Amino acid sequence: MFSSKKIALLFLLSTVTSFAQLALDETIVVASKYQQKQSQIGRIVTVLSDSLIQQNQHLSLTGLLNQQVGIQIVGSSQAPGSLQSVFTRGAGAGYTLILLDGVPVYDPSNIEGNFDLNFISLANIERIEVLKGGQSTLYGSNAVAGVINIISKKGVSKAFVPSIGFQAGSFNSLDFNVNTRGLVKKLAYDLSYQKSRSDGFSSAVGDGFENDGFDRNVFRSKLSTSFGVMNLRLKGDYSKYTADIDAGGFTDDKDNTFQTENFQVGGGFDIGLDKSKIVMNYLISKIDRTFEDDSTDVAVTAFNKYSLSTFGTLSNFLDLYGSFDLNKNLKLLAGGEFTTQNTDQSYRSVSDFGEFIDAPIEAKLAQMENYAMYTSLNYQSETGFGVEAGFRANHHSTYDWNSSYTLSTFYKISPSIKALAVWASSFKNPSLYQLFSPYGNTDLTPEKSNNLDLGLEWRSVDQQRFVQLAYFNRNIKNGIVFQGLDSAPYGIYMNQDEQKDQGVELDVVQKVGSFRMNGNYTFLNGYAFVKDANDQDKKYNLLRRPKNAFNVGIGYSVSPKLNLDANFQFTGSREDRFYNSTTFSTEEVNLASYGVLNVVANYDITKSFHVFANLRNITNAKYQEVYGFNSEPFNFKVGIRYGR
Repeated sequence: MFSSKKIALLFLLSTVTSFAQLALDETIVVASKYQQKQSQIGRIVTVLSDSLIQQNQHLSLTGLLNQQVGIQIVGSSQAPGSLQSVFTRGAGAGYTLILLDGVPVYDPSNIEGNFDLNFISLANIERIEVLKGGQSTLYGSNAVAGVINIISKKGVSKAFVPSIGFQAGSFNSLDFNVNTRGLVKKLAYDLSYQKSRSDGFSSAVGDGFENDGFDRNVFRSKLSTSFGVMNLRLKGDYSKYTADIDAGGFTDDKDNTFQTENFQVGGGFDIGLDKSKIVMNYLISKIDRTFEDDSTDVAVTAFNKYSLSTFGTLSNFLDLYGSFDLNKNLKLLAGGEFTTQNTDQSYRSVSDFGEFIDAPIEAKLAQMENYAMYTSLNYQSETGFGVEAGFRANHHSTYDWNSSYTLSTFYKISPSIKALAVWASSFKNPSLYQLFSPYGNTDLTPEKSNNLDLGLEWRSVDQQRFVQLAYFNRNIKNGIVFQGLDSAPYGIYMNQDEQKDQGVELDVVQKVGSFRMNGNYTFLNGYAFVKDANDQDKKYNLLRRPKNAFNVGIGYSVSPKLNLDANFQFTGSREDRFYNSTTFSTEEVNLASYGVLNVVANYDITKSFHVFANLRNITNAKYQEVYGFNSEPFNFKVGIRYGR
């Protein structure tokens, strides 16, 4: 579909001039749990700023993340409400940890334990920090390939600062959000509501299939106040969405629905002293999911006439840590955390053979406790050299103790050039489903990985140009896989496989006059070493993940008020697997490469009023992220926003 010459030409053009999204030397928190300049960190970090997020309000959160180097989110271009699988540097969906304002969030009810990004609206976000590589030393389980820290809007100094936005477009889609922030005496508040709905399009590929709709409501609230050197925080969030889903690839279903809701209550405090800071974070998260396939319309390939699946989870997280300036060059971080999780699940169906009720998973049995202690020591010299070493001791209620470590270093070859290297171990705990489901195995141990990152960065003195080149190598051992059995329960989860992945990332940014452009390229390769009764078989298994992918963004400021931007996203060919109900076997297929071109215009009516128009997939490219499922055709969206 796209020749190698065309691909090379497009990417070469992207490196000539570039977009100023990453050129600034940002202050970030995610790398060390305290504020540092990006130029003083020996890690690979991508920062999505407030201005970039405001310019891309026409996108979903996953749509914006999908444009970043080294990240692919399968589902971001599918029907609204589709499963969002985050693949960071090719790692599986459960190997990227999501943070909300620095606090980890999970969904213990699903197989991988990863949080559903459909719960989060881009309208509530101020900035995003993406930290690549193994990060278990500071963040624990799941931080194998990276951490994505989603930071909500900060407080303001005025008593009342409102903002409101409205969008409408193809598929009868409507988006509305309203937010008010302020500071009354010493009490800071932030209240917001966001509504999204769409008739959508058919999730499954096929002629005459019905559209699959989506409806989401998000409420968020934050309060904070200060007493001397102490700041107290409290939050309460509620998200709920429903989506129509189909029976599978190439198979329509008119009565199959999915509903999920997430309720979070949390808070904490921080105490800031001259040379130290103490921080405590606490979060309770409850998630309920329901899949119901009613009997009004029964798919041709369906075995059941009716089915109902329910999933419930409750998570508690407590983190207490302190950062201490030992001298002007040396900083110590030390902390401890405690996590509990449980899940309850049920399944009921009706077929020609009668009613079937599966053995439930009960919360009193499917639960775990995890506590950990961690520390890091950071040294930075005046000569541009820095090194950080960290260690975590982790205890899990099922498998006992394990540990992880990190060693990172950087050297500023010149004021503009920095070289860095990171060697880190990381781990992923077995999920509650893998431990306690009918196929569970309480003898499972955590998946363990060793990660190597090498990087070279150049940042111009005027911060208008930026180039980052990175190499990564990841080796995962004790991989948890599902192993079929000849007798009941006909399968069990086991520690068995080894996974080796490596790749190269290139990010280029530059601004010249009224023109701006960003380009990034990701090369990925990986194999699983699968054990069987006779030997070990080496297999390429990065399903739905391309070996080659790049993004090119071009922008032009027509005037101080009008900005035009175009983005071209190329995804190389991929392998996928699907179950063929005719042959009763799993077959491998090839997903063709594709390119998608999007255009957006932003116009500032005043400093506070902004309008935009967005055209997506303007060439109406036909492609599939998952075999048998549609991706979005040509569509448009227009909107207006007041405030920030």
